[in-house]
Amino acid sequence: MKKNYLNAIVILCIFLGITSLLVFFINFRHHSLSVESSDWGAFGAYVSGLVGTIFSFISVVLIYFTLNGQNKNFYQQQFEASFFNLLSAQKDTILKIKEAYIYEGYSGYGKDLYLNSHQYIYTFSNELKRKISECKNIDTLEKISHEEKINKKFNYLLEMGEYQLSHYFRNLYHIVKFVHESNIVDKKKYIDIIQAQMSDHELYITFYNGISKFGNERFKPLLDQYQILENIQSRDKAFEIHKKLFYPNTNFKHS
Repeated sequence: MKKNYLNAIVILCIFLGITSLLVFFINFRHHSLSVESSDWGAFGAYVSGLVGTIFSFISVVLIYFTLNGQNKNFYQQQFEASFFNLLSAQKDTILKIKEAYIYEGYSGYGKDLYLNSHQYIYTFSNELKRKISECKNIDTLEKISHEEKINKKFNYLLEMGEYQLSHYFRNLYHIVKFVHESNIVDKKKYIDIIQAQMSDHELYITFYNGISKFGNERFKPLLDQYQILENIQSRDKAFEIHKKLFYPNTNFKHS
């Protein structure tokens, strides 16, 4: 884009220069060549002024593009520094999940579990899948009905873990929002980096966090817009219904 602008400006300056010289010659075409040095001095001053003006204009344009490019590079560097710091903080958020409680009812033993970091996310994901699959009338296509059931199950598990995952979801939302509100041109590039850092279990619980009351209004539109959940592995019939109902703009790669 920058190169195109510069080419256009150079062509414009050449055009103006040639046009100015043509105007001069047309004006004095009926006069013979002067032998007076003063006349040639005046012509030289005319050409010098013309060329000087054009080159001054080009210089100003080049300075503008240089400063503009430096500002963009500085902004890019500042953005990336903040972005990767936020990603690092997100990893720390997972590691700080300590002794989170969850009832592993599907094990058949009814034992209580106190899990840390990724263990907790893995178990939360599996327990959420189990509870949602237990919902009645799963075939209904009424969004409100599904939202009510998902909110009930999702909030129940969050509460059992003393809402330790809430910080994870808030931080993830702010990273995506940070990219969304930036002036970076290739936003999808950074969204893909966020997605690449997430396990399938993280994608799954984020999928339902977006549908729940905690992320439905602000987070889910961004998840859908940037295809953040596109690589999530298909789970079951309920999941297939929910992705069609709540993420219509996401092109899921696995079904």
